[in-house]
Amino acid sequence: MRMSPRLSGENVARGLIGDQPVRRSANLGLLSLSYAHRTGGWSSDVSLNFFGRRCANAANTRYTGGNSTLVLGLRYPFKFAGLPSQWRIRLFNAGNHFAWVATPNSLQIFSAPRANF
Repeated sequence: MRMSPRLSGENVARGLIGDQPVRRSANLGLLSLSYAHRTGGWSSDVSLNFFGRRCANAANTRYTGGNSTLVLGLRYPFKFAGLPSQWRIRLFNAGNHFAWVATPNSLQIFSAPRANF
């Protein structure tokens, strides 16, 4: 998806802030695939999230680079007390890739490390 959010108004016109919002990327992408295995009821999924470069401060003078994150998952359906339920496990940031992320107050922090849920 390509977006071009822009700010306007007196502060932009006076040059106090830039016209790009902090932390917002113009380029976003998501690729998500699911596969239902033929035996056992298991299914798996994989997602690739992409964020393009983002403005890191209100003056629009610093930017963070773009980054991609891989997410892997497994699901298993079962009945609990007669109701359909499922176990699910996901591995966020499977590649354990680190990138800089801008915060609302223009601080730079690392992206989230690998995590299981």
